[in-house]
Amino acid sequence: MASVKGNVMISGTIGDMTFFIRNGKSFVRKKTSLDKKRMKADPNFKRTIESAYEFGAASTIGRAILDQLDPWHKKISDGQFWNRLKSHIHKTLKDGPGDRGRRTFEGNRAAKNIKGMNLNNSFEFDRTFYPVLAPFAVNMFGDWQLNVPEINPKKNMMIPEGATHYNLVFGCLVLSPFDWNKLTEKYGPSAGAKPPRAIFTESGPLPLLVDKNPAMNLMVNLPTQTGEGIIGLTGIVFSQEVDGVHYPLESGAAMRFVNVN
Repeated sequence: MASVKGNVMISGTIGDMTFFIRNGKSFVRKKTSLDKKRMKADPNFKRTIESAYEFGAASTIGRAILDQLDPWHKKISDGQFWNRLKSHIHKTLKDGPGDRGRRTFEGNRAAKNIKGMNLNNSFEFDRTFYPVLAPFAVNMFGDWQLNVPEINPKKNMMIPEGATHYNLVFGCLVLSPFDWNKLTEKYGPSAGAKPPRAIFTESGPLPLLVDKNPAMNLMVNLPTQTGEGIIGLTGIVFSQEVDGVHYPLESGAAMRFVNVN
């Protein structure tokens, strides 16, 4: 691969030369004779193809999960959250049953792998909100509850500058099993399985400039099926009240995945 000198930057293919732009610089390389069909037929590329399938699966499954975390991941997550999520999904695939490149993504195994992961490593939940919160199952019908103890905001959390109120967020995410589909040559939810799904609730604005906020319970309903994993999410967001209107603050918001008992 060679770089292209000069002020003109181009991309595309001319003859057997391919021009492309990366990080603001122009490069050129000779067009390869390899194509997808040849690589799939050549046994020398077997492991390369298998790895490509699993990396592609991590993106497919990760995107399905990410869609369920709206709007919170857009409000809270840092620039590397997507890469961390895909890494945990890829690890789950590597540990799953089946042949390399066709292994099953198991929801229960995934829940164990992502437990404790923060959406934003610059604002970790347990360093922002100090009390330990442990969601648990209320019954067999998909009711999940988070008990929040009495809180002294000045002692029990790290308050960002300018904040007057905070909201606590509780949610649950169902992690569905995914399998390789021979017909489409792609990963999708296992036969009979629903796609990943999530539900969230929040406390509403709670004052920071007080000595005590009373204990409360937050509850969501999210039934699961056999073979699915479930993981809880606990979060906190801050706001500033001006003339009765609460304006969200970008700094200080935190959320992480937690085990559900």
